[in-house]
Amino acid sequence: MIWYIILPILILILIQYSNSKKINTKKRNILMNKIKELVKSIQKQHKQLVAEWDAGGDSTPCWFSIIDKFGKEENREEYSKKYEEEFDSLRNYIISELNLPNAGEYYNKGKGVIGLEDDKVVIRYSAKEFTNENEDSMIEFSLEDRFGLLDLQYKANITFSLGLGEKIEMNYDILEDDEEEEEKDNFMIELRILEGDEIFVSQEMFTYYKTQFEEVGKRFETELGLEIDGKTLQEILISYNERDEVGKGFLKIEKYYEWHKLHENEEVVLID
Repeated sequence: MIWYIILPILILILIQYSNSKKINTKKRNILMNKIKELVKSIQKQHKQLVAEWDAGGDSTPCWFSIIDKFGKEENREEYSKKYEEEFDSLRNYIISELNLPNAGEYYNKGKGVIGLEDDKVVIRYSAKEFTNENEDSMIEFSLEDRFGLLDLQYKANITFSLGLGEKIEMNYDILEDDEEEEEKDNFMIELRILEGDEIFVSQEMFTYYKTQFEEVGKRFETELGLEIDGKTLQEILISYNERDEVGKGFLKIEKYYEWHKLHENEEVVLID
């Protein structure tokens, strides 16, 4: 007897579900066609639709820009509002197809150009997947101080640091030629004044302290590039902050390991 009541209800639920699924499929198809028309229109104008992302940690940001034939970006605020629905959908396709992370210590940073090929929306992109780990240790060290800089620690927080190695960086900008980066010194003296006047560090003083750190650095340089548990030692930071109450000094050795995978000019179908 109860089936006479339940069965019609179940049939009604199934019909509603089927109709809802058809409506959602129709909406999705309409949106997919709108995206294709948008990409086609941008290509016809000899412009480029560019996507960038910096995913990992606890978020998956992904943003878009339209670049004209002269390499300049159009008004982002204007087209972001105009194509908000299309961009939101494209963002979801990129996150899904490129498997971008949104939690944990796993990261993916990249950039790509979105185009239409054989009625398929594709992205040609370059990216870097990576994860980092670090370990710290302390070693006793006596810093020679001919210029008496350490005697000024009552009026300033003074930190000496030397960086060895570097993280592997991708050229994410596949639209422009590479630009030469300004060469940076891997040694630094950081002075945070606590009281009184500024402290002047001459080039002679800088070279004097840097030479001592470079001697220490030679003990660790051979470790760079070593692979441990599938991760590569990319960077070593050697720093000296202050002496303890009995005059002993200590170096802090920070080692940064990285696992990475590079993608260069790869192509993925977002919408077929």
